[in-house]
Amino acid sequence: MNWNDVVIQSISALTPVVVFVSVWGLKFLWSKIPASLIFVIAPLFGLILNFALSWISGHQGDFSPVLAALLGWLATVIRELITTLQVKGIGGSVTVTKGMF
Repeated sequence: MNWNDVVIQSISALTPVVVFVSVWGLKFLWSKIPASLIFVIAPLFGLILNFALSWISGHQGDFSPVLAALLGWLATVIRELITTLQVKGIGGSVTVTKGMF
């Protein structure tokens, strides 16, 4: 039995549910972030994402099919989150802090 095939099929089967729950969790966390921290978190997230994508592109031939399936899941979650933020706006509900503009 080839366990790589089993894991890849499991990831493929569970991706729609896991993506939905992941995006829901990220949107829930987004509503809990104080507005004053968005100015710090957004650039840091962009830097980390850029570094990760650069590292991944430099190691393309080293990945197993399982890691490739997990990276596909991660790309889908990031795309869905960005699409949700574009459609619903980033000005959604945030917690109120003293230092809000």
